[in-house]
Amino acid sequence: MNTNQSITEPEKFEGLIDLKHYWKILKKKWWVIFIFICLISTITYLFAKRITPIYQATAVLLIESSERKAISIEDVVGIDSSRQEYYLTQFELIKSRTIAEQVIKKLKLKKLKEFYNEPKDLDKNWYNLFFNFFNNNKVEKFDDTVVTQIVLDKYNKNLLVTPINSTQLVKITFRSEDPQLAAQVANEIGEQYIKNNLQARLFENSIANDWLNERVGELKKSVSDAERALTAFLETEQLVDLSGIDSLASEELTDLSKRLASANERRLAAESLFELLQNNRNINLAELASVPEISKHPQLTNIRKSEIEAERNVSELSKRYGPKHDKMIQAKARLAAVKEHAARLLSDLAKGIEKELASARNQEQALRNELSTKKQEFQEIVVKRANYDILKREVDRSRELYDIFVTRQKENRAAGDYKSAVARFSDYAIPPIASSFPKIKLIVFISIILSFIFIVCLIFMEHSFRGTIESPSVAEERTKKRILGLIPRIKTKNGELVTSKIEQENNFFDESIKNLRTGIILNSLNTTRKVLSITSCFSGEGKSTISANLAMSLSELEKTIIIDCDLRKPSLNKIFGFSRTTAGVVDYVTNPKNINDFIIEIEQSSLHVLPAGIATKKPLEIISSTEFKKLIQELATKYDRIIIDTPPLGLFSDPLVIAEVSDTSLIVVEAHTTKFEHVERLLTKYRSFDLEVDGLILNKFKIEKKDYQDYYNYYS
Repeated sequence: MNTNQSITEPEKFEGLIDLKHYWKILKKKWWVIFIFICLISTITYLFAKRITPIYQATAVLLIESSERKAISIEDVVGIDSSRQEYYLTQFELIKSRTIAEQVIKKLKLKKLKEFYNEPKDLDKNWYNLFFNFFNNNKVEKFDDTVVTQIVLDKYNKNLLVTPINSTQLVKITFRSEDPQLAAQVANEIGEQYIKNNLQARLFENSIANDWLNERVGELKKSVSDAERALTAFLETEQLVDLSGIDSLASEELTDLSKRLASANERRLAAESLFELLQNNRNINLAELASVPEISKHPQLTNIRKSEIEAERNVSELSKRYGPKHDKMIQAKARLAAVKEHAARLLSDLAKGIEKELASARNQEQALRNELSTKKQEFQEIVVKRANYDILKREVDRSRELYDIFVTRQKENRAAGDYKSAVARFSDYAIPPIASSFPKIKLIVFISIILSFIFIVCLIFMEHSFRGTIESPSVAEERTKKRILGLIPRIKTKNGELVTSKIEQENNFFDESIKNLRTGIILNSLNTTRKVLSITSCFSGEGKSTISANLAMSLSELEKTIIIDCDLRKPSLNKIFGFSRTTAGVVDYVTNPKNINDFIIEIEQSSLHVLPAGIATKKPLEIISSTEFKKLIQELATKYDRIIIDTPPLGLFSDPLVIAEVSDTSLIVVEAHTTKFEHVERLLTKYRSFDLEVDGLILNKFKIEKKDYQDYYNYYS
């Protein structure tokens, strides 16, 4: 695996939720969850068993559409009894106080302890104090009004009226401690509703009859008054029948209009001809005959023909005879007679046309006068006709309304003794077999779910507030450092060295050390890094044990030495089994000699150990000295790998000084104990001095052997 890829791989999972981590948290606390759920569910069950069972009975009513009233008000104001508002009103009537009081009285609910339990004197006093606090009127004792109100409140709390969608059915549900009483109350509510409705309708019918009788008398008088007014009008106007008058007047006006138009045309023609004769009185017959209006006159046409014939005869005779000839004289005399006759005819024609004009004018004026008179008469007829129609319509409306009310009166009287119910039972309520509350199984199930959610949230909150390192992936995400090793929690024999050759039951621990060794070797490939310092946040996190086992494992592959630089509390002497006073680092730095005199070789292995040496009060001066740096440089020339066990950085600054002479550092973190803030504080110290940290070693991690291979595959 490429080193760079391994270091940056956790970034791919940044922002993801490690569900497996949370599952392990719950798995670790499964016994707490189980005990808590059992405890809560048991308490819930015992509490539910102590609750008084409540029984629920339901009656179903079918509410009919409201029947037509005697006066048919629906026809007048447009009330639609099939609308939703009508049914909602009926539902509210079922829940009304009137019906409630009737049911309470009928079933004597005031005497039942479920609805009213007579309090003791002390209770009365306390109730009176409370009641008086909200009321101005003092209540010295529980009177019937207060008792009724208490019972009503209890009654209303147990009553539920619900319509069935898209139907005319309504459910009346009542809850009670007594199943028989629950069914009785539900049925009684329906019965009282039907009874009240019938009584109300009978009362309304009685009122309607009285009102109808009064109204019929008023309408009868109105009809008589309207008929008398119509008769008086006909007598005053001397009218017998108006039918046909309109059409006759219209025909007369049309005929007069036509005659007036014809007379107007005649007058215009006569005026035109008269003016023409007046304007052409001095012209001769020939010129006058050329005028179209004159030439069309029959007498003038004949005269004109005679004149032309006489002129032609004179012209022909003049060719044969002289002016003195008798025939010429006769022809001229005839021509003169024709002309004289034409002149007289024109004169007579002019006089006749003048008379014709006067006659045409007189006729036209007479027709105009007659037409005006007829129009005035027609207008008077129209006014009379309108007044007649008004009076006639009033009579018709009064008579029609009177007939309707008389019919309604008869129908109401005929059906007055019977009224169909506005509602009927679709299903009567029957006493329930099982209680509706409490549902013990459901309550216990809900308590199990809620208690599980509560304890899980509590565990997660506790884990979150604790802030310890629980998951390798979360640790990598938070610290931005790779987990190089995942060391499980393994029980070992007290005082015995934990090596790679440990007993068979610790092979799991041995394998984890080898995995750590592999990660370190891969990180140092193609580099000159040899010196590796190992520290922790606090003591007791297993830093020295891991350092010793890692060095032992590395010695199988490389020439390795481990140096105990925890001069304050050295541990390698105990782990490897030699005396605390064995010479080591302190002795060499204070009195430099041959380094080989201080190095101890572990039997049955190739590992070399440099102990801490004699105790010193100035450990920081020892590791800060030039001799210590020369020691590390000299050992680097002789060994392939140098492991330095340092004090906890959370307590002392020694690891930072040692890191100056190291190529890189590792931090041992105890899983489930060390907090993120402590690890982040250590990393901040390293970064502030530009010191290299390769990663973290997660020690004492609680993990099953069967799961370890998954972690190993992920982090290796």
